[in-house]
Amino acid sequence: MTIIDTPQFRFTSLAAAAVLLIGLMAVTVVRVAGFVSAGEPQQPYDFTDSSAADFEKPPLPDEENAAAWLQAGAAAIVWSEREKGVVGEATLAPYDGWPKGHRSQVRATLNRHRGALETLHRAAPIERSNYGIRYSEGLAAEMPDLLALLDASRLMMVEARIALVDGDEARALTALETMARLATSLQDEPTTITTLVGIACERMMLTVAAEATGSEQPQIGSPEFLDELEQKLPATDGREIVARLFDAWTAVLEVELNRHAAESEVDSAPDHDIDRSLLLEVRSELLELLDVPYGTNPERFGDQVTEVVLDSEPQVVLEDVQGFVKVIQRLQPLEAQRQLVHAGIALRRTGLDDGAYPAERPAISELTEPDPFTGRPLVYGVRVEGSLELALDDAVALLEQIIPPRSARTLAPIVLPRP
Repeated sequence: MTIIDTPQFRFTSLAAAAVLLIGLMAVTVVRVAGFVSAGEPQQPYDFTDSSAADFEKPPLPDEENAAAWLQAGAAAIVWSEREKGVVGEATLAPYDGWPKGHRSQVRATLNRHRGALETLHRAAPIERSNYGIRYSEGLAAEMPDLLALLDASRLMMVEARIALVDGDEARALTALETMARLATSLQDEPTTITTLVGIACERMMLTVAAEATGSEQPQIGSPEFLDELEQKLPATDGREIVARLFDAWTAVLEVELNRHAAESEVDSAPDHDIDRSLLLEVRSELLELLDVPYGTNPERFGDQVTEVVLDSEPQVVLEDVQGFVKVIQRLQPLEAQRQLVHAGIALRRTGLDDGAYPAERPAISELTEPDPFTGRPLVYGVRVEGSLELALDDAVALLEQIIPPRSARTLAPIVLPRP
């Protein structure tokens, strides 16, 4: 029996996954019926150079497919509602902030799920992934069980936190590497919902990576550990993600519009027209929006964003733009968080080499360049006792406008211990 034949490969519909996150494609299908009506034969919609099938990945042997191991490990997580709640609470604060009763419960849950964690970790070094999404099926394509994958990320997040407390650098690095692989595998699938889940998983990973950077455990703060940690940080490109996401949506939209037009029995012309130039304009405007730091102009990302991004019909495009904006709103703080962690690692190395942190902000790119979310440089401050605090300037307050406040607070400053 292969991995794909086991119950670990449970799939759920897009509608079920959308209980947690907004799926752009699911929003589109509701409106297609009202957008296209045709009785007499029409020219097919043809506004993209890529077909939906072009976004489907080639089949992979299970053992060479990171997605296979990730889904198998996620499906092996079987816990009570209480266990799930305790682990969820433990993702919102470092180990020192956990109630003492929760610490033993989390450790027990991890011990009981050793097999699931070992299966998940098999994915870490595998470069390729394929969740089997059939984009050529349009909106009928099935999605992976994203809620189970989120649970897996939470379990690995607390695994990494406990490893840091225990000074177990190998275990901490393995958990972080697998979390990063889970995040990038989902971000590599061009649907809004997989991208949003991938962003959430990476945010968990970077939160613990920041804690590792500031750890006071001697073996955790070594130069060797810092080198390995930095190598495991994701490096996905936000512009590539948004561009590919839009292109895939365009291809799927074309499939759905043509399918509905062919099946329609109503004798009337389409209510609106979509052409290639219109979609290219929307794509260009979205990529420009990605370069506008949220902190410099939050109103640009508000409910009226469609009036800013595109000032014309059709409604089917106007309303879907908001789904892409949600991705952009979450990509910016993610990339800012990466910048913070890279800065922390660079300065931790400086402290180890020089025996102290520079009194004034050093000229390294992570500190001199504004972050992509707030639009301001990182906050830099050496404390009296010799420790160093790095932070994204007022980023938590900004992020609370986008995601639940409790989750936003995990975007905490990095405090590097005195060398």
